[in-house]
Amino acid sequence: MRRKPNTNIKSDPERFYSAPNIQIDFSNIDCAHPSQLQSEEANNEAAVRKQMDAARNSAHKIVFGVKLNDCELIDLSGLSLLISKYCQPNEVTILDLRCNQLRSICELSAFTSLKYLYLHGNELEIDCLQYIPLQLENLTVHGNPLSLIVDYRTHFINHFKELKHLDFCPVTKNERKWAENAVVDLTVKRQNVVLQKMKTKGQIDEYREKMKQEQQKQKEELEKRMKKDQM
Repeated sequence: MRRKPNTNIKSDPERFYSAPNIQIDFSNIDCAHPSQLQSEEANNEAAVRKQMDAARNSAHKIVFGVKLNDCELIDLSGLSLLISKYCQPNEVTILDLRCNQLRSICELSAFTSLKYLYLHGNELEIDCLQYIPLQLENLTVHGNPLSLIVDYRTHFINHFKELKHLDFCPVTKNERKWAENAVVDLTVKRQNVVLQKMKTKGQIDEYREKMKQEQQKQKEELEKRMKKDQM
């Protein structure tokens, strides 16, 4: 597995949050899925193991952070399994996934203790919102297709009730009050933005058909989950 030179020694997220007790660093390693890193050691493997040994004798709660930025990831398959070499997903409070090529993040739903999540510089659409843990306090999504939608910030602030910073900007009291009173249909707005950029009727018809298929797929997945819950 090729490891790229680390050029992000003092990147924005690292200046933005307090360092975790134990930070597991898999950044700058070329891979499409976290599952491909299963046999790899973290960039700071020796330090992590030493910290974990010391932490076992401590009564304090351990805060884990995971860096998977700049890896060329396209999805998060195998993420929970990779993390389980060090801790459980629900013990991770900081997850850095910036500057990849992510289009799917469904595995994030297992990370129920996340407070800091960095997703900027990926390929995420607004549909990913359903997989992002609600208890987040700090989130970045700029540089994704979803951030091109008008009022996306209002919708995110309204959706994440504990959010304190979005895209490194504080969420103010007035902004949250405004968001709570605003009704924003981002799915419709996204479709309108795309349609405005299309010039031919064929492109528009093709896009609308694609949207219908996506909606049908989401409906079927929801029905499956409901049936599973009833069993």
